[in-house]
Amino acid sequence: MLNSLYPVGAIYITAAETCPLSSLIPNSVWTKIEGRYLLASGQLAGGTAKEVFSAGSNVDAGFPTHSHDFSFGFSSSSSTSGYPHHGGGSQCNHSSHDFTTGSVSGTFYGKSKTIRPAAFAVNVFRRTA
Repeated sequence: MLNSLYPVGAIYITAAETCPLSSLIPNSVWTKIEGRYLLASGQLAGGTAKEVFSAGSNVDAGFPTHSHDFSFGFSSSSSTSGYPHHGGGSQCNHSSHDFTTGSVSGTFYGKSKTIRPAAFAVNVFRRTA
């Protein structure tokens, strides 16, 4: 009966380190899926671009291209030939500023090397034979 409930291609999710079904279903082989989130197949909800994913396929990580606009205020004593310097009255004549070392507020910044939601880690096994 377990063989028909968990055919080849079935997924089993557990907090255990090994798949308990491998000993309950004779000759079954379970491969651990690591470093991936599960995504329901079909069209990705919430996006404006049409992205469709097939069951059983791997989806690469990604982040859409985007831009940020920054506005600099000028005081009446500053000229339009340069941006007001961060220290007050002096001017700096740069056409752009480097914001790569700027800090961003929020409790989730700096906690990850990738973009990801809060998660509960589990072991995911896929039956391959």
